[in-house]
Amino acid sequence: MIELEDISFENLMDEGFSVITEEIHDKNEEPNEEQESFPILPVKNMVMFPNVVIPITAGRGKSIKLLEEAYNNKEYIGVICQKNSDVETPKIGDLNSIGTISRIIKIIKLPNGNITAITRGVHRFRAKNYISTEPFFRAE
Repeated sequence: MIELEDISFENLMDEGFSVITEEIHDKNEEPNEEQESFPILPVKNMVMFPNVVIPITAGRGKSIKLLEEAYNNKEYIGVICQKNSDVETPKIGDLNSIGTISRIIKIIKLPNGNITAITRGVHRFRAKNYISTEPFFRAE
């Protein structure tokens, strides 16, 4: 445990704290044109906007898998708000059709098994065609 008088940047890093060091504000950023479909991350009670950096904490197994795979594969994701935040396991009909294509800047694993993804909205999109629902939603 760090004593209050011992707090320094180096000590925080030794304790497992994480910082974001990468450039996160590129207004001209566009997803790779080769990426024709996007993993869809359903979120509750929040709306993602382009050019805004937001932490998203995920606890559902599908959401954690989506975020980890997309981050490891350097894929952009589609962030779409659920119509009803009381739904624990959303289906396609439970999601709005418009969301934001986003880049995952960093993944932070939490002690309780959840993860927080630091994301930056790139641009708005409309999910036209869902091409899969397992292991998570994916749309064009």
